[in-house]
Amino acid sequence: MKSRSLLFLVILILLASILSCNLPGPNNPLPTWQATYPAGVPTMTAVPDYGTVGIWASCSYGMYAGIIRGMAISPGFSSDRTLFAATEEDGVFKSTDGGLTWATINDTRGFNMAYSVAFSPDYVNDHTIFAGIRDIGVLVSTDAGQTWQTSTVPIPDTYIYSLAISPDFSSDHTLFAGTASSGIFISQDGGLSWTEANTGLDNLHISSVVLSPDFPADHTLFSANGTGVYRSTDGGGSWQDITGAMGSQIFLSVAVSPDFANDRTLFAGSNGNGIYLSTDGGDTWTPAGLPGLYVKALQISQGFSSDRTIYAGESNSGFFRSTDGGSSWTGYTNGFGRILSVTSIAAAPDGTLFTGLFGDGVYRSSDGGENWTNSSAGLTNIYVRGVVSSPDFVTDQTLFAATDFQGIVRSTDAGRTWLASSQGAAIPEPYAVAISPGYPQDLTVYTSTQYNGIYRSRDGGDTWQEINTGLVEQSFYPIALSPDFPNDQTLLAGAYNGIVYRSTDGGDTWTDVNAGFPNGMVYTLAFSPGYSQDRTVFASDYKGGIYVSTDGGTTWQSKNANLPALEVRSIIFSPNFPDDHVIYAGVSYQGIYKSSDGGNSWEEANGGIPYRWYDLLVLSPFFLQDHTMYAAYSDVYISNDAGLSWSAQGTSPWVRYTTSIAVSADGAFLYAATDGQGMFCMKLK
Repeated sequence: MKSRSLLFLVILILLASILSCNLPGPNNPLPTWQATYPAGVPTMTAVPDYGTVGIWASCSYGMYAGIIRGMAISPGFSSDRTLFAATEEDGVFKSTDGGLTWATINDTRGFNMAYSVAFSPDYVNDHTIFAGIRDIGVLVSTDAGQTWQTSTVPIPDTYIYSLAISPDFSSDHTLFAGTASSGIFISQDGGLSWTEANTGLDNLHISSVVLSPDFPADHTLFSANGTGVYRSTDGGGSWQDITGAMGSQIFLSVAVSPDFANDRTLFAGSNGNGIYLSTDGGDTWTPAGLPGLYVKALQISQGFSSDRTIYAGESNSGFFRSTDGGSSWTGYTNGFGRILSVTSIAAAPDGTLFTGLFGDGVYRSSDGGENWTNSSAGLTNIYVRGVVSSPDFVTDQTLFAATDFQGIVRSTDAGRTWLASSQGAAIPEPYAVAISPGYPQDLTVYTSTQYNGIYRSRDGGDTWQEINTGLVEQSFYPIALSPDFPNDQTLLAGAYNGIVYRSTDGGDTWTDVNAGFPNGMVYTLAFSPGYSQDRTVFASDYKGGIYVSTDGGTTWQSKNANLPALEVRSIIFSPNFPDDHVIYAGVSYQGIYKSSDGGNSWEEANGGIPYRWYDLLVLSPFFLQDHTMYAAYSDVYISNDAGLSWSAQGTSPWVRYTTSIAVSADGAFLYAATDGQGMFCMKLK
């Protein structure tokens, strides 16, 4: 009986130990996978089914966000539920369901960076919207964003940071644009032509331009720039520096009371000194809270005269609200992710608030900003740096992708939807992602980061650990695993300073194996398929060309004979390299080159490609049988004869650069990651 009690006690102790090891807590978080869209967001019809072979489809569902530069709410929001968002990566997006879902409204010119967006006050009738687009200027749409028109006399500076529309636009057709380095411009013909309006401005870096609500009568407007706050009382004809006691400093935002004619109130947000208040139209200023903070966005409640409410967006600390006219402030970040940089705030007539974040999309609040819900469904302005397929894709349908702001995301349905683990989403700025050749058994994945070294997961991405022992550097780009990784546990990582690090214990420890390539950043690393026998590795650095090592990375030799340029972005081996000695290289602005002698000499392999910009390469999993390979730049080309000739692989719907391409291990799907437009997929068979 005594021995039985003792045994029972031992079992209890063991159970307690096991349970305590798995209880979630600060040092032992319980890993969870969750859609990056919140519960309650309607399912989007854009989830691809890849039903058509050879047609590209967006496959970013579950990814979200990117950089939001500006937001605007329709004057008829109560009935049309319309918002517009200016994104840094993929132009202008529109929502017609109160911000629940979004769709791009860019035209065939391919908008890239949109910095500002603004409605006509009479949008309900004239359907007019304006957008500031880099490299194009101010565009106007008179059909709610379906089509866009450029100015006949454009603004010379296409960095349009701010747009302000006259309250009487339907009659005076007047609007103003604030630019990054050329000051303020005025249009009096609805945006078709522009003239400079900089008289009196001492600094032409304009962060914000706002008009008095009574502009048609008082002709008053304000601007924030690189040295202070300025006022014009003659419709922009001349400007007066009203910075006064605030002192010369950078100002990021300015907001005018809706009841300005009576209360003469405006606020100014500074770059590191918080908020200032004026109650005499800008003649004098006093500090109004948030000292030491960088106030990028200000929004005054439409009921300010009675509710005394102002909202502020800060560069590092999120969202703030004051309900006493700026005397005191409370910060609210509940519901936000790890990014707290608020770039814009928009307030709807029903009290709903929207914030645009620098890297985390749009958030929505229905309780005055105290609680936030991500509202980014359909915002595909995402930087995706790398994508890889599971070696057992035919069974597990698994992909991993590295995104700038959402960390590592995973798909287990061939890219139709993506999920982020709580730890994977916390990885800061991952760059490359690499998967173990033995993934079905070891579930091992690696990612390099731009500033935080190397991370590893051994449970299919559920949890991640920093593995930086021996790494002097923390900024990494490529990471490559030995084809015999399950046995030799060997991988290489290339640092931004040109040093290659090697690990032979799966990343537990690292050793630098070169003194640093002479031209700095390592661009690519590739193991020979016969590495276990030939110990061959190829690498490239920034404008230094190709290097080869035949001793596992200990020593390196340059291999650039006949290469026309030395900025090599990709290197891939023939699967039969030990016998055929064939290697392909993607050379920036020169295209594709092939070596048939192990890299001793190179010859051009660009037949059929119109521009020599295609420098990302990937081979079909069945290359030895089908001789198929793909090359990418802004779109994708295919060769079915091992690089002798090329043709376009469908018509790409994206205009940004392709950052990574991958073919699923079963050869059924092709994936293209982009620099700002998310992920695209094509069914190949």
